[in-house]
Amino acid sequence: MRTAMMTNSSTVARTSSRVLNVALWILQALLAALFLWHGQFMAFPPADMVAMINENIGPSLRVFIGIAEILAAAGLILPGLTRIVPWLTALAAAGPMT
Repeated sequence: MRTAMMTNSSTVARTSSRVLNVALWILQALLAALFLWHGQFMAFPPADMVAMINENIGPSLRVFIGIAEILAAAGLILPGLTRIVPWLTALAAAGPMT
């Protein structure tokens, strides 16, 4: 009887862990897509918006923000896929927020 209870609870734990893992990957992918889109927009803005953006924040800060967000998008996905220093994923997510 005890073995059946342990097997059932471990199956539930594995299932909930798998659901949580899938949910986290979906959130990471959405956040990476947002960072990539906005980083691309800041690094390579449309020609008619360049003057307006540069007037507000300056060209060097605009390019820095764009490149930082593109790198953050890569940092959200690549450590988990390659399994090389996966703890960097949290830093990549928090980096552009500072």
